[in-house]
Amino acid sequence: PWNEALFRDELVRSDRVWKVAAAADRVLGFGGVMIIGDEAHLMDIAVDPSERSAGVARELIWALASEATARRVRRMTLEVAESNRAALDLYASCGFDVGGRRVGYYPEAGEDALVLWSRPLAPQVRAMGAARSGGDLVLAIETSCDETAASVMRGGREELSSVVAKRALNGEEIAVINAEKVVISGSRARVFGIYKHKRERGSREGGPFFPRRPDHILKRTIRGMIPYKRQRGIEAMKRIKVYVGLPYELEGMTAEKLSDAHKTRLNTPACVTLGTISSFLGAKF
Repeated sequence: PWNEALFRDELVRSDRVWKVAAAADRVLGFGGVMIIGDEAHLMDIAVDPSERSAGVARELIWALASEATARRVRRMTLEVAESNRAALDLYASCGFDVGGRRVGYYPEAGEDALVLWSRPLAPQVRAMGAARSGGDLVLAIETSCDETAASVMRGGREELSSVVAKRALNGEEIAVINAEKVVISGSRARVFGIYKHKRERGSREGGPFFPRRPDHILKRTIRGMIPYKRQRGIEAMKRIKVYVGLPYELEGMTAEKLSDAHKTRLNTPACVTLGTISSFLGAKF
């Protein structure tokens, strides 16, 4: 456990970054990373129990990621107990994937740890900054030539979901069409492995239950950017509609563009559509 002496020692070290979330002179949570070369190890994220599900942990993660990126860190890693479903869901929504397992990492509980790795941080940090500043990233739909196609989720999630989440929290009603054409960057084998793990995690009786349909996967991803257990988040989720294809009631409407998230802007040509992922998971849509 942390004590005052340990914190004082941490705060003077140049290879450490610590952030504190506070409101009205009250500490809501804190988090810190250890920087080693171009990697950062997430040492701790702690949030006051009364503030959980309010987005404090997510804000701390992105604050640390932003600072780490400024120090030329490319990726972030951490260990999480396999039974800690809330933490695993949080990090998954922030773009972390399971990269390995440490057997018996928690000896007192006799439990393994899952090793999580972030996707490249810089594109995600830029996307978050653009979304919050109201920049050119505006909505998750792209109209191209004679057909409407959904835009890209660069790095897997924030490019699209953070923009939709932010605008819904600000009171806008949003309809995302052609969810099956949303593109996830990465090789087919890697992306399939990530979503297969999400689908198979947990049990049939107790969950957690990960969806298979592209519209449900996309909405679940957007939900990860919203404090959906709070009233503000509940209302925001009601304002978001996600569709496979173009529903009849939206025909003839003009789709708002998200040109910066088009797949031509990806750093890698390797990508997979949500429709392909859903078919791999056995969905019918």
